[in-house]
Amino acid sequence: MKEEYIDIISEAGKSLLESITGFDIQVKKAYKRDNPYYSDNVAIMITLLGSIRGHAVLTLNGEFACKIASAMMCGLEVNELDDMGKSALAELGNMVMGNCGTQLSQKGLFIDIGPPSVLIGEKMEISFDKMAIITIPFIFNENEKEKVELNISYSEE
Repeated sequence: MKEEYIDIISEAGKSLLESITGFDIQVKKAYKRDNPYYSDNVAIMITLLGSIRGHAVLTLNGEFACKIASAMMCGLEVNELDDMGKSALAELGNMVMGNCGTQLSQKGLFIDIGPPSVLIGEKMEISFDKMAIITIPFIFNENEKEKVELNISYSEE
């Protein structure tokens, strides 16, 4: 994937996450990830179609997922990922990838996103056959334990 596109996705993700959560966010250097990989115990998966074909998977730990869901629901305390918390996280995935798609369209890349799936479990292995994976880490409030990783799998054609 072109570095220019990674930069656009990084900035679009950062600005959207900051506006939704109110947290200060640092974007760490994107890197190519092994396939398969193990995620934190919450994953938000969205299919990508169009100029980039593959998947976007936002991964984070359960405790931080509750904190983000709380921020999205105007401070309503979320202590577990019930249906409302999962719905908030699914919407987070839609908003992040929708914003990324809007920004990429200005460079002539057009992506459609599918409905998000929220996966919760321990030691989830995520694998995409014959695809490369780029990971963009977003660190919240300078706390390495409070992070969202945006993993984009795509076909290298």
